[in-house]
Amino acid sequence: QYFDREATSEYEIQITATDSGSPPLSSSVTLQLKISDINDNSPSFEKNSYSAFVPENNSPGMSIITVCARDSDWNQNARISYFLDDTHISGSPVSTYVSINSETGVLYA
Repeated sequence: QYFDREATSEYEIQITATDSGSPPLSSSVTLQLKISDINDNSPSFEKNSYSAFVPENNSPGMSIITVCARDSDWNQNARISYFLDDTHISGSPVSTYVSINSETGVLYA
């Protein structure tokens, strides 16, 4: 079995030391065991698909939709960045038509 920080991030473990004397004497201490995070979870989008409409001849820079993903890891491992895939529309890079804010997920046309 293994530790899963997303299930339980911290444990309290009681440790006791006992000698072999007569009568046996013992002492106890509590160990706080904190589980560090590894990047073991992929981000997932809040929706399975998104749809947006852009008017023909729109003004450049118009916000058209915001996408949102979450990651159940912790701290830096949960930080999300958004990027456009390197695809083409009518032979031109998709980035000539739309851009995305890498931190907020806002898509602009």
